[in-house]
Amino acid sequence: MAEMRCGIFLRRFLFVVGVVLCIGGGLAIYYWPSTFSAIIEQNVILSEGSDSHKLWMEAPMKLTMLYHFFNLTNPEDITNPSKKLNFVEMGPYAFTQRIEKENVTWDSENGTVTFIERNFYYFDPELSKGSLDDRITSLSIPAVMAAHKSQDWNFLSRKGLSIAIGRLSTITSTHTAGELMFEGYEDPLFDLADTFPSDEPVPERFGWFFEFNGTSQETTFTMDTGEKDIRNIGRLWKFDGMEETGFFDGECGKVRGSAGHMWAPKLKKTNITLFIESLCRSVTLPFSGETTVEGIPAYKFTGDRRFVDNGTLDESSSCFCGADGNDCLPVGGLNMSVCHRDTPVVVTFPHFYLADPWYTENITGMTPDPEKHSFYMSLEPTAGYPIDVRARTQVNVYLKPSSHISLFNKVREVIFPIMWAEGRAVMTPKLLGLTEKMVTGESLGMMACIATVAIGALLILVSLILCWISSRRGKREVKRPPVERGPAADPLMGTSSIPHGNKPWTELQPISGGFRYTNGNTN
Repeated sequence: MAEMRCGIFLRRFLFVVGVVLCIGGGLAIYYWPSTFSAIIEQNVILSEGSDSHKLWMEAPMKLTMLYHFFNLTNPEDITNPSKKLNFVEMGPYAFTQRIEKENVTWDSENGTVTFIERNFYYFDPELSKGSLDDRITSLSIPAVMAAHKSQDWNFLSRKGLSIAIGRLSTITSTHTAGELMFEGYEDPLFDLADTFPSDEPVPERFGWFFEFNGTSQETTFTMDTGEKDIRNIGRLWKFDGMEETGFFDGECGKVRGSAGHMWAPKLKKTNITLFIESLCRSVTLPFSGETTVEGIPAYKFTGDRRFVDNGTLDESSSCFCGADGNDCLPVGGLNMSVCHRDTPVVVTFPHFYLADPWYTENITGMTPDPEKHSFYMSLEPTAGYPIDVRARTQVNVYLKPSSHISLFNKVREVIFPIMWAEGRAVMTPKLLGLTEKMVTGESLGMMACIATVAIGALLILVSLILCWISSRRGKREVKRPPVERGPAADPLMGTSSIPHGNKPWTELQPISGGFRYTNGNTN
């Protein structure tokens, strides 16, 4: 009886535990995604002193800038309309970039953080191809700037500038790569700047990134921390204290999209919007596919032709053409003169990738390649961290004849390529480890939930099998009456055995002590 009770208890125990595990595991499977999302949200929300705050301050991505300059090989043909201008790409000249955040101010009431970024650049000869002493022939930018700025001056001012430029400048000039970037070079036109009308201060030297290394432009960013609404984390609310850039009208002038540091967790396969300070505008990158970075699944977002559209493809982008529409260019180029000291800068993809053929009608040397020249960002979708970035844009100058500056009277109209830059950001080991933990944490948690259900189902199955075995055993047991035993009977034939072959018994003759087999023979 004790053994039977033990078996019944075991079967019931296994069944109850199995049911509990199945129900608990099923509920865990249902609630685990939302639970894990809540855990991720708590870890990525920016707050003063949090782990995410420290990670954000340290800039967890390894940043590298690669600059490729275009060297003009036939500057003597700059005024010859029958000859195309030929360019040869030089570089890249690589710099490791370090970003420091300063004047960080937290606003818990609005859920924002305001800060200033200071950039430091360090030349990296190992990643570079060439030296900063390489000499590059390009446009004389100070002269182009002066000619462009003087369009609205009075006759006397323009005439005086025309004479000065004719004496002091040339259409093209040759300088080292270092001078064209961070070192800068002196230009005699800058010495005359105070004698002409201008509403902007003139730098001491010209370089595309002069005064950008180790200095702060005092431009503030106000970014959402995600405390009020996780969907807004990383969103830029104000640029330099304003909700509009002041460079473009309508929707084109509004500050929209992420500051580029992070996006909301649980990314969708749609579009992402990014505010780019150097472009003074927001751009949209459509989802282009799934990929893996260092073994981590990621969503890839790649710039298409709408990235460099002024309204031809998307009417909502027409406000980038200016109030009068005179700043419009064919698809592939963005007129950025309004945010580059009124220099006629045109931004395109490198080598005029995805641009209208109009851009390369008068030049040679461009070889667009989507693998080398596309603009993309790969984001880890669980937490919204960027884990692989290739921000590639090209700086060009819109060169065209000028009626009031004699030096530029006979130049051909051309989008003159200056250089293209690639901002490369990859995960540091610290961010890689953190991202791996988040990715594996979600899958391991779900696997644990599924394993719980599987174990519960197995226990239920075992209890049912034991019950079936017990039932079968009960049916096989047949009750039998006890056997009554009497006195031992005399042996029928004694203890002897007489072989008789296959002959039948025909007679048993009684003898003393038993019987004798006679086989029909009585003698």
